[in-house]
Amino acid sequence: MKDWLYRFHSVAVPEPRAKLGLSLYGAFGAALAVLVVGAIGSLSDAPLLIAPLGATALLLFAVPDSLMSQPRSVLVGHLVAVVAGIILARLIGPGWLAAAPAVFVSITLMIGLQSLHAPAGATAVLTALEPHEWSFIGLPVMAGAAAMLVLALILHAFVPGRRYPARWY
Repeated sequence: MKDWLYRFHSVAVPEPRAKLGLSLYGAFGAALAVLVVGAIGSLSDAPLLIAPLGATALLLFAVPDSLMSQPRSVLVGHLVAVVAGIILARLIGPGWLAAAPAVFVSITLMIGLQSLHAPAGATAVLTALEPHEWSFIGLPVMAGAAAMLVLALILHAFVPGRRYPARWY
């Protein structure tokens, strides 16, 4: 029992200290991206903002060097997740019984495609919980993810010394 409990003993790994200016920029950028994507969707009567994109904004602006923040991961991750969610909701029926395999399939495919994006797990759950038409792939999921990505490309260009994306592939 003692050996089993010891597995939960944490190892003190210090968190890197972020510079205050970059931290505030990350928070501001994420909030601005959510505001702009929400406003575009509202003004165009084409919903673009879904909850998982809030987490995408956090990654794009607060940790832009992460592999999960790169364009390929954002776009492929959300695409794989929304397709898996729709298919599994249609096969099993919408609800939590479809959400679990949708997350499994999404993560497995994202790893295989080297495009892991944590917020896409939420996209898979969101899509599997309720019935969605195939058009949900384009609007709001992919259009919203693409809009977030474009805003990240534009806003990061104004930060001296910041290079985003770190990689396109």
